[in-house]
Parts: sequence; C-alpha cells; structure tokens
Amino acid sequence: MEDVFRVLSDAVRRRILQRLAAGECTQSDLVGMFDISQPAVVKHLKVLKRAGLIRERREGRYCYYSTDEAALRDAYRRIREEMEAMMDQRLRRLKDFVERGKDGRPADHEDGNG
Repeated sequence: MEDVFRVLSDAVRRRILQRLAAGECTQSDLVGMFDISQPAVVKHLKVLKRAGLIRERREGRYCYYSTDEAALRDAYRRIREEMEAMMDQRLRRLKDFVERGKDGRPADHEDGNG
C-alpha cells in the first residue's frame, strides 16, 4: 500500500473519498463534481485505487467506484498510530524540558537549596 499520508494529502482525493463514502458512483459523476479535467480525475482515481482505498466495478461500458471500507479502516488505524507516536515523543520532550528547567538542571534544584 502506498504511503497513505501522500495519497490523502491531496484535497481532491479526499473529496473523492468523501463522495464515494456516500455511495458508489461513476467516473462521469465525479468529473461533474470538480473543476478539473476528466484526465485529472482519472489520475486521482488511479492513485486511490493503487493505494487500495477504492474499488472499481465494471458493468457494461461503465466503471463504478466505491470505497474499500476495510482498507480505509486500516489506513485510519495506521495514521492514528503514527500520530500517537509523534505526540508521545513530543510530550516526553516537553516533560523532560519542564523537569530540567531553563538552565538544563533538574527543576527542583533551581533555588540552589537542594
């Protein structure tokens, strides 16, 4: 699976996912929603499909797109885990900074009495 952060960093791809979350639709339906060309929509669909976030179903000459719920849940879990790890690291650094004080010494020894 491609880097989910890169895939979801594009506003158009996020809007496509939002639309598909409401229900299956065709490429033509999506083209009508955006102020971009049909080839640009196709490119975004390919990125989302390659990332495994959407599915394509062919019926006659039409392609219907829908979200892959399991893949989206997995992507959400991975994003959440990465964000939690980043926040844990930042909070540990903040805690260490506060405990050390401005001069780098432990905060409880700042007054020179301890």
